Amino acid sequence: MFKVKDIVIYTTEGLCKITEICSQDFNGHSTDYYVLKPMLSNRPTIFVPVDNEQLVERIRPVLSADEVHKLIKAMPDQETIWIENSNDRKKRYKEILSDSDHLELVSLIKTLYFYQEELQDSGKKLHLADKMFMEEAEKILYEEFAYVLDIEPSQLIPLIVGVIEADE
Repeated sequence: MFKVKDIVIYTTEGLCKITEICSQDFNGHSTDYYVLKPMLSNRPTIFVPVDNEQLVERIRPVLSADEVHKLIKAMPDQETIWIENSNDRKKRYKEILSDSDHLELVSLIKTLYFYQEELQDSGKKLHLADKMFMEEAEKILYEEFAYVLDIEPSQLIPLIVGVIEADE
């Protein structure tokens, strides 16, 4: 059970603050809701029914600083997950974004980053859908990392590179 003032991640919406837990009446039936306010965007407030397990599962607490550092150290060992068929790739990448599993997000970013590098070497660009998947995965992961580590998002990539290079 989450509490008011908890900072959480809500799937693709990213970092949110639970501003209240309220009851709303609809057709004589009262339902309790978590009220989530996205912290880093002007997106609208999100109402998640407390008794809807499927939607509540999409809310999770932010990682600890130790967990973030462990994930950063694990980045070089993450496998890439390129899928040749574009329809299958879109379906799988949407699932990864929806699930917000950290290791899968790292794999997704790594895969698309390396593929983008290959394409650039031959004078081509990443397909728009793949670029959007990469940007969304980076947003989800990097917002949380920057918040947890109490740094500016612009400082995150140099920090990740420094941690990875120190481990080599």
